Amino acid sequence: MIAGLVVAVVVVVLAAGSLLLTSSSDSSSATGEAAEAGADPDQPERSPGVNPSESPAQGADPGNGGQETGAPAESADPSETEAAEAYTVVHDRVPLTLRAPAQRTYTHVEPDDATITPNEGNYLVGGVEFLYGNWNPAVAGLEFLTPTGLAREPGPESCRTGQRTDVLPGPVLMADLAEGDPVGSGTLLCTVTTEGDLAMLEVTGISDEELPEITAELTLWDIS
Repeated sequence: MIAGLVVAVVVVVLAAGSLLLTSSSDSSSATGEAAEAGADPDQPERSPGVNPSESPAQGADPGNGGQETGAPAESADPSETEAAEAYTVVHDRVPLTLRAPAQRTYTHVEPDDATITPNEGNYLVGGVEFLYGNWNPAVAGLEFLTPTGLAREPGPESCRTGQRTDVLPGPVLMADLAEGDPVGSGTLLCTVTTEGDLAMLEVTGISDEELPEITAELTLWDIS
């Protein structure tokens, strides 16, 4: 009976040892497979194709599947954007007649006041934009005391553009007036006055005298 018990104990010990060896062998096999696959057996499993150590691409939106959203659009600098100008009519197509000035005199045109003033021998007068002079027949003609340009069509926007971009280089002599180049009937002369208003002098007629009479219509806008 004692011998039977000894045999039974030996059988149990051998069975336990076999189980331990089998478990150790399975664990070693799993560890070896994980090492070959580059995985850490102590870390939880993750879906194939996803590497958590890789950060999303720069500019990607994590909430948009990690896709690149592109660089944000640069906003315009308000300081670089010129504010739009507004125009209010002050004088609307006021008729003016510039008669030929007497020799050695000048006729001044003041758009802010819509006035024409003959001034004997007085060339420079404050607040004057246009000058019709006959001091010397060789240089008689229209002169511009503020930068004056040509507008393509009536209206403050076109007038402002012409005043900025198509400026006349100097006086328009009598010979040029007689030929209508660059100033003739229908010409739109535009300038910013000494008081900051926008003036348009539309030439409506030039007589055929050696020293012609010029008719025009004046429109003035306040710029704000």
